[in-house]
Amino acid sequence: MALCALGQSEEALSEIDTAERLNPRELWRGLNNLARAIAHFNDARYDEAIEFAQRAILEGPGRIHSHRTLVVNLALAGRIDDARAALAVLKKLQPDFSLEWVENYRREEDRRRWIEGFRLAGSE
Repeated sequence: MALCALGQSEEALSEIDTAERLNPRELWRGLNNLARAIAHFNDARYDEAIEFAQRAILEGPGRIHSHRTLVVNLALAGRIDDARAALAVLKKLQPDFSLEWVENYRREEDRRRWIEGFRLAGSE
């Protein structure tokens, strides 16, 4: 996740593969696929990010950030209706949802795209 935050997507994906090879039983269900989704988001590979965000949700349905990641990638991939439906699910899981958490993102480019994705999905 740290490598993703720094925008080093390829290194992040390589480290995830190594971690899974060394220990195929993931400690936090869905975290590896969430990291994969974020790495693909960083590289604007939204369709791949969607696939991994969906896997992360199946593996760890209560992980809020997986749902956030799905919403943004759906929206940025142009799948607005799906993004709105995913946002509705996110708001049920996190009724006090706001975009304030995005300010924690180190890279300005990432913050802008997260905000754009949520606005496209209908978030204020």
